[in-house]
Amino acid sequence: MRIVNSLNKVPNNFFSKLFIANLITVIILTIFFLWLFKVPLSFEILISLFFGFIITLLINFIISKNRENPLEEMADTAERFSEEDFSTKIKSYNILEVDRLGGSLNSMAKKLDQRIRTITIEKNENDAILSSMIEGVIATNQLNEVIKINNSCLNFFNIKDDVIGVDIRNVIDDKNFLDFYNQIIDIKNQQKIETIIDNVNKKTMQCYGTGLKDQYGNSIGNVIIVNDITKIKSLEKVRKEFVANVSHELKTPLTALQGYIETLRDVKDDKDRNHFIEILEKHALRMNLIINDLLELSKLEESSESSISKKEINILNLINDTVNQSEHLISKKQIDVSIKCNKDISFNLNERLMQEALENLLQNAVQYSNPKSSIVISSFLEKNNLNISVEDFGIGIEQNQISNIFKRFYRVDKSRNKETGGTGLGLSIIKHIIAVHDGDVKVESELGKGSKFSLIIPFS
Repeated sequence: MRIVNSLNKVPNNFFSKLFIANLITVIILTIFFLWLFKVPLSFEILISLFFGFIITLLINFIISKNRENPLEEMADTAERFSEEDFSTKIKSYNILEVDRLGGSLNSMAKKLDQRIRTITIEKNENDAILSSMIEGVIATNQLNEVIKINNSCLNFFNIKDDVIGVDIRNVIDDKNFLDFYNQIIDIKNQQKIETIIDNVNKKTMQCYGTGLKDQYGNSIGNVIIVNDITKIKSLEKVRKEFVANVSHELKTPLTALQGYIETLRDVKDDKDRNHFIEILEKHALRMNLIINDLLELSKLEESSESSISKKEINILNLINDTVNQSEHLISKKQIDVSIKCNKDISFNLNERLMQEALENLLQNAVQYSNPKSSIVISSFLEKNNLNISVEDFGIGIEQNQISNIFKRFYRVDKSRNKETGGTGLGLSIIKHIIAVHDGDVKVESELGKGSKFSLIIPFS
């Protein structure tokens, strides 16, 4: 801007002075030559001098304009340069001094244009990297004003407004976070500190913070990295619960086995011995069932829809095979099982997994049904979805328990499961089997009236 202002002043100052100087010079030289040659003044000489002055004025005016116009154009071009418009270049005027100045301005403009382009590219690259990061990033200056914040951080803290230039303490209204930020301010070096903040928009955040310094070691602000560890924390909780449940479920039969083995050492009667052996076999079988179900769950968790093999299966045949596999349980409680399914319904499924899911569902229905009651198995196609339901008229499930029944080792009636020998993993296995088919399980139940489980699998 200084260059532009200086150029704008040149026509008014420099050329006006130049014109006056030339005029005075002509007058003085004329008087000097008249005196030197002792030429007497006459009307003709005065007329000649007058026209000479006029011609001198015209020449000076033309020269001034020819000099002035290039500088005015250069001033206009420089003004555009200051507005980051580098499309116009200063042309050559065949005037040495003017052309040198114009060349310098063109060179400066070219370098500025290249520098601005480089900075813009680097800024866009940095913004793209920040925007694509899963971690939240927020940076502040020495005044605690936000100078950088990415989309992840905006989402974590549910920030809707533009917060650049706003004090961070007015952006994130969370006491624990602000306490953490104040700790960052207090540290004198670039030591990294971290904390875990719970219940930020129902999320758990892991925050890392440190001070920012320039190349000379001067403090220029702070930066904070934020990770959403809600799922990790939830998985850790599930893992702990799972380990505790497995330990409990295996400890019970193991304790029983140890006790009965000690008892067998002192038993001499064959009848008593056989009785205790049967009990041992029962507990050993239970342990085996638990281990097998856990292995099945582990395989299902590592599987996906694309990793399981599928083929066209007749649904009626699948249901009949499932009923036949559970015939001993059905007959024992004298349950009447009715099937409602079109014989022509076929679907692309993993046969082994689907039969296992239906067997678990049917056996679960039998376990919670009253003797001599009924169970209805139905199947139909609806909007490109396969719907297979198993409905019983047994004890039902309380509404506040429905959300928990698919959890591992969760039992609606613990005493009843002990009688039937269930592992508490059946519904979890069903849920995972349907999940790898990209489907869902829906439950309808009323306490004292029964339950209906529906397996819904989309066409693939």
